[in-house]
Amino acid sequence: MSEITPSQTVGPYFAYGLTPKGRCQWDPNGQYAWKETVGDNLVTPDATGEKIRIDGRVTDGDGQPINDAMIEIWQADGQGRYAAAAGGARPNTQFKGFGRSATNKDGEYGFATVKPGVVPGPKGTTQAPHILVAVYSRGMLRQVYTRIYFADEAGIRSDYHSGTTWAPVGRTPVVRGTGARYSVNMLSAVSAQGALRFMVHDGTVNAKVFVDFCKRLLTDAKGPVYLIVDGHPSHRAKAVAEFVASTDGRLRLFFLPGYSPELNPDEWVWKNVKHDRIGKIGVTTKDDLKTKATNALRRLQKLPALVRSFFHDPNLSYITA
Repeated sequence: MSEITPSQTVGPYFAYGLTPKGRCQWDPNGQYAWKETVGDNLVTPDATGEKIRIDGRVTDGDGQPINDAMIEIWQADGQGRYAAAAGGARPNTQFKGFGRSATNKDGEYGFATVKPGVVPGPKGTTQAPHILVAVYSRGMLRQVYTRIYFADEAGIRSDYHSGTTWAPVGRTPVVRGTGARYSVNMLSAVSAQGALRFMVHDGTVNAKVFVDFCKRLLTDAKGPVYLIVDGHPSHRAKAVAEFVASTDGRLRLFFLPGYSPELNPDEWVWKNVKHDRIGKIGVTTKDDLKTKATNALRRLQKLPALVRSFFHDPNLSYITA
């Protein structure tokens, strides 16, 4: 009678059945024919949003690469729509938002996908753009989960609401709005002297849009412009670096540390516009949303004392010191 086989958390079919891509060399005949059902390229012709690449590495507790782990991701598209929405509706015919990648001999994995949009949250709230990640590996009885978030950018949605309202006694308060979802992005720059410059944009904020915004800042400024920015891909793009170099010192970019929105003075601008203004009024169309966002920014532009007060935040003392 043979001995009991060793216990395995993950059996040999884990790699062959779920991540066959690149595994054919394991077949002595080189004819491993199992077809990949879910791969690492999520981009389809109908996928909306900025195309991005996600690359990572899985290591063990000693920092050694794990060469047979599996990573799965799940996400919405650039408009915040999941492939299988509530009620069974499928707004995307091809983009599924689900991908799977195996690690190679160096523990590396990668995905080609699109940057997701803002998605609905519980109780009528919204959630920041993110990608859900599941990690499977030998020795793990259960997979582990995490999320990938993106460097901050100011997006305003028609279904974002904040605060409360009132109604006469015995009547349910009703705020008229639209069930449709619209969004616009805004770029802004503020100074400790109370100046505010902004631009409202319909589409994704990419390097071209950011360079256009910087050109407007230089046109309005008499002297050099020192701009504090976060790590958004549009800020670190090659085209942006080339434009900055072409200004002969008139424009300089200073990058904030990762995951430090509290150090960004524009967060106060976005709070004032999104939470204090747009979130408390109804929106009927995309043009209406854009108009109200622009009006809110113009209002703030006429209140330099309020803009100066943003810099009273202790986290921003590095600017005024």
